[in-house]
Parts: sequence; structure tokens; C-alpha cells
Amino acid sequence: MPRVRMHPVVCGAACALFASVPTLAAVKSWNNDAGNWSVAGNWSPIGMPAAGDVVLIGNTRVAQNAFLNLDVNAIIASLVITDGMVLNGNQRQLIVAGNATVSGENQDGQVVWPSRIQVKQSPFPQDMIVNDLTVTESAGIELWGGATLQVNGLFSIEDVSNVSGEGTIDLAGNGPVAMKVNGYVGAGIEGMTINQLGSGRIDLDGDVGGDHTLNLTLGLIDGTGWSSLTINGDQLTDVFDEDIWIGAGNELTMNLDNGWETGAGTEITFFADFSFPAPARVNGSILTLNSDLAFAGTGAHGQFNAPVVFNPSVDAVLGPQDRLECNGSVTLQGGTYALDEDANIDFDGATTVHGGSFSTFSGSPADGSIDFNGQTTWSGSISVDGIARQNGNASVGAASTITATVFDMDGAGGTTDWSIGNALTINATNLDSGGVNTFDGSIGISGTFAGKLTVNLAQPGAHWTMDGTMDLGGVVAILTTRVSGSEMRVTGGLNVSGNVQVTADTVLANGAVVDFAAATTNLRLAGTSLVEPSAAFVGGGRLVNTATGHMTLADASGLGGVGLLNLGLLEIGSSPGKSSVDRFENGAGGTWLVEIGGYAPGIEYDYLSVSNGDAMLAGTLEVEVIDAGGGLFEPQIGDSFPILEAPGTVVGTFANNPVSFVPGKIYLWSVASSADSVSLHLDDIVPCPADLSGDGMVDGADLGILLGAWGPCPGCPADLNFDNVVDGADLGILLAAWGPCPY
Repeated sequence: MPRVRMHPVVCGAACALFASVPTLAAVKSWNNDAGNWSVAGNWSPIGMPAAGDVVLIGNTRVAQNAFLNLDVNAIIASLVITDGMVLNGNQRQLIVAGNATVSGENQDGQVVWPSRIQVKQSPFPQDMIVNDLTVTESAGIELWGGATLQVNGLFSIEDVSNVSGEGTIDLAGNGPVAMKVNGYVGAGIEGMTINQLGSGRIDLDGDVGGDHTLNLTLGLIDGTGWSSLTINGDQLTDVFDEDIWIGAGNELTMNLDNGWETGAGTEITFFADFSFPAPARVNGSILTLNSDLAFAGTGAHGQFNAPVVFNPSVDAVLGPQDRLECNGSVTLQGGTYALDEDANIDFDGATTVHGGSFSTFSGSPADGSIDFNGQTTWSGSISVDGIARQNGNASVGAASTITATVFDMDGAGGTTDWSIGNALTINATNLDSGGVNTFDGSIGISGTFAGKLTVNLAQPGAHWTMDGTMDLGGVVAILTTRVSGSEMRVTGGLNVSGNVQVTADTVLANGAVVDFAAATTNLRLAGTSLVEPSAAFVGGGRLVNTATGHMTLADASGLGGVGLLNLGLLEIGSSPGKSSVDRFENGAGGTWLVEIGGYAPGIEYDYLSVSNGDAMLAGTLEVEVIDAGGGLFEPQIGDSFPILEAPGTVVGTFANNPVSFVPGKIYLWSVASSADSVSLHLDDIVPCPADLSGDGMVDGADLGILLGAWGPCPGCPADLNFDNVVDGADLGILLAAWGPCPY
């Protein structure tokens, strides 16, 4: 922000005035307690000070703990005020061509009289002009009613001394330092402004520690006004390393071209006001925080309207109902943030997250939360023991990890839009503040290979629901993994382009709409997946069950115009069912498991309808004989079961003739293909009575079954010699048959 500049006419007049001061000067001492400057008898030697005189106030026996009223405009060479004396500017102008010093204080009973100058607004642009001004030993400078103090050299506020009030301080010095504050600055209700006019900078924390340099805690008793301090310049001399107190309704504005920075020794304290709650504000240029943030009183509200960088050394502790609000842009490099009950941190502006450790009172937003309300760029890792909510839109610019008890990914309104251009890992107990793990916003994952969403839910077997919109894009035709981690249940819109892979277990649930951008689009599911009956498919792409996948097409499900490539394990229905695909390919490594529990296609045994294209067969076919509701099915030799129809062309064949095992017997099948269909034929039934478990092996499992049935057991499968008793004779038969069943 441009700095305030002195008007050239005023500066020229002041400079000419200083040049005209005579070199010979008289020493004028104030020789009264209270009185007016213009009264000659109040001075020793007698006579009002002239332009070349040195003025001493407080050096005589009678001059203490009293007010001297400047009742005329005055020009002097230098000024020293001591012994509890107060120079009241009285709406007149005072020009000190040289230096001025204000020092000391007196105590009269319970009353403390600090030496001070009261600068009060006059008809002139500057109400007091001085070269060097030193305030020391508990003395003070007070600005009244919007007065202006101009210091052309160094303004030095020493330890336990202060400048306070309402008005403007113009620093015209061109030395290395124009203002040094070892005491404190206290702004009044109408505000104080400090302008760096020359090249000399402000040393706001001086070289003495522990003096609470900035004290902005004043407020009118009726809540109609609060203090404010504005500093305009290019930059401070160094890192600010002192304390700042800001009360409710008060504000600090630092308009510094190059920003400013707090050190590790700083603590910024925001004070509450129960009667008139209002934010304590920090405005202006970018602030780099390396310091602690404290909140005093229940319901304290600290508000940063300036851009802020939170470095890892930041330690913020928020008590009950306290609030930290960041309305400007934020770069969150790290830090520790602890929130008590009903406390909140709001990042309302554009925020870039590189790190940070947060804790909230609970995992419920009703008890307080961390809220990212503005556009957020994730570029690092944070931890949240409690709850954080992404209410504003978000992007992922670098590999990021969010570890939280609750990370409400779509925010309080369920409308968050995520653009994931790099790896994002979310480790959480819940992805939603309601505990239902439902995402209602939108997610886009495309661009480079790095873009990927991994959701790891803490509860084993837990899933999250994608009920909003998810756009998954590959990199040209190259296989790109976009989603991994815990099971994803899709009930919203899933838009796919390119060659995309999801390694998380996936349910394309009732209500989902899966849109393939082109006929060349592939959606590869590498985990356990389920297509529910009312999931809809748009476009002419292909759904791929990868070599590591286990896909189930639920009964009555259909892929519309989408084809299916099976490279893993494929089932239709969790029990027998019927499904349809546009075209079908069973790859060389793929296995299609067909369940047969009766003679009704799609009802008692699995049936796949290829509605439009070809059926290209390779790999293996497994057949499992099941109980479809009337007991374990017992097919007969010569039975035939059509399992696939294809109005296009059936190309190729399975690499095996299936074998089914049930307790005590083995079914041997053959596969018959025609131009448009595939059928299973039962060729033979081979007994294997000792295979009690029905897995094709006589082994420890069968031995366990037999021993569990030991004793009288009429009609029991373990009674291998049919004498109604399971005993040593049956054990002998089983041991004799030990090993694979013969077929």
C-alpha cells in the first residue's frame, strides 16, 4: 500500500523555519506549578521563551505535578520536561527546532503524575513539530482530538514509557530508524495513525522485552466506540517480537508495503467483551506469524482481515466459545491449534494448507469445529483430533494427507466442489458430520497421473457414499488409478473419460448414473464390486473387472450400452440371477462363476444376456451347485442349462470343462456353444462319499465333520457304511479315501 507523504509546502516551511533558528540560545526554566506559557513571570529568567531558547519544564522546586498551558503558538530550540509536569498543547502549535525529552513521574498519595506532552489539534496541519523526541522513565506523549505530531528525526519511546491517544504521528526522519518503541503504544477511541514519511523505519518492538508494546484495549462504556491503530510504511526494521493486546471491537491495521512478521517471543492476545461482543481485528498487509495466539475471556473473537502466514511455531489455544476468524488469504504452514467447547476456527478467505495440528472439543460441529470456508488449496498434511469441515471449494495442488476423527468433505451444505490434481489421502472415522459418510458435492479427478483420492475409514469394513457427482478422467488412453482405499458406494453421478481405474471396493448402487464419455472409455474396477439393479449406464464404453477384481452383477442389473470385460472373478446375483450387458468378453485370466440351483433361467440359475454385441470367450468357467430355496439341487446326467445368449456372435470358448463338488459327489460338465448362445451340459456324476465338506478333497475338514457326528447317527452323511452309527468303521473308510476325489 502506498505510504502517506508530507505535503511539500508544509515540509518546506518547517525546514525553512528550522534553518532560521539563531545559534545563540537562552535557557528558560518554568518557575511555577500551573499556568500559561505566555505569562512572562512564569519563566526564569523572566520572559516567554523565544525561537532560539532551550526550555526546561520541571527543573525548579515549584514545577511539579502540574499543567502548563500552551496558550500561544510557540517556536523554541529544544525542550526537556520532567518531575510530573504536563505540557497541555491547548489547541496551539509547538515547534521544537532541536530535540525534546519527556521523562519521569511523581506519586502524590494515590495519584501518579507522569511527565507528558498533550498534543492537541490546532489550526495548523502539524500541531507539534520536533526533531528528535525521547520519552523515558514512565513519561508519555498524548494525542488529543485528532492532533498531528511530526518527528523529523528519531522518536524514541523508552521502557515503561508510552505514546497514546487519538491522532497522527508523522515520521519524517531519514535515518535507519525513525521510531523506536521500548515502551508501549496505546491508541484512543478515535484511532491513532503512524505514517512513515521518510526512509527511516519503525522499530516497533525496540530492544527491551516484556513491555506489551501494542495495547489496543480501550472501549466506550456504552459499546459505541473502540480504539484503533494504523501504521503506514514500507516495513518494520525487524521481526516484531513483543506482545500485542487487542480488545473486542479494537483493531490494528498494518499497511506495510513488504508486510510484517512476528517472532517466537510474541503473543497476540484477543480479549472478550461480554457486554458488547465484537471481533478484535488485525487488518492491512501480509502478516507472517511465528507466535502464540491467546484468547482472554469467554467468547473472545480474533479476526484477521489481512493475509496471514501461519508458521509451524504458532500455538493457538481457544477457550470456550472463542473464535479465530481469517477473512484474508491464509497460508497454513503448520502450528498447533487447541479448541475448547464451542470454539471455532474459520478460514474464510483463500487458504493454502501445508500443515497443522488441530484438536476440537468433540467430533460434532455443535461443539465447535475447524471450518475451511473459502477456496482451499491442499498441499500438505494436517491432523485433526475432532472435526474439520471443507465448506468452500477445494483443490489439491500437492500430495496431501488429512488425518481426522471427522473430516466433513462436502461441508455443512453438502455442496463442496473438489478438484483433485494430486494425491489426496483422507484417514478418518467419518467423512460427514452426521456420521453417515455421505458425500453430496462434486469431485473431479483428472489431469496428470498424480491425481488420486484415497479414503481410509477407521472402522474395518466401513464404506462411504458418493451421492454427488464424481468426474474421473484418464491421461489419454493410459491406465490411471483415481480412487482407492475404503469401499465407495456410488449413488450419484459418475462421469468417466479415458482409461480409469478404481482400486477401492465399489458398489454402483441403485440410483447411480454412470456416464462413459466415449466408446473407448474404460472404467476398471480392481476390488470387490457390485452393480445393483437400478444403477443406470450411459454411453458406449466398457466396464472392466480387473485380474484382482471380484465383480457381482446383481439380479436384474443391466449395463445398457456398456460392454463388460471380465479379467477376474465374475458372478451374477448373490444367489442365482439374470443380468444384461451390451457386449461381453471373458479374458484369458478371467473366471465366470455360474450358480445352479434349479431349472429356471435367471431365477434358479445364473443367466447372462448380451444385448447387442459379441460374446468373446476365454478363461475359465466355474459351476457351483447350490440350494436355491428347496434344498441342495440335484441335477441329472443329460441336463442342459443355457447360461448365455448373444444376438451377435459367440467367439471362442472356455479353457475348461467345469467340475462341481457337493458333499458326497462330483458333477462333470461340458460347455456347448452355438452362434448365439452358450449352454452347460451335465455329462456325469461321480460319487465321493467321504468328501463330507463338498470341496473335492478328503482331508482334515471331512475328518472334523465325521468326528463331530461320532456316535449313533441314523441317516447322517458321516455314516459311510450306512449302519446308523458313526464309528471306527466309517473312520476307516474316510482314511482309505484320503486325498483328492477321483473323477
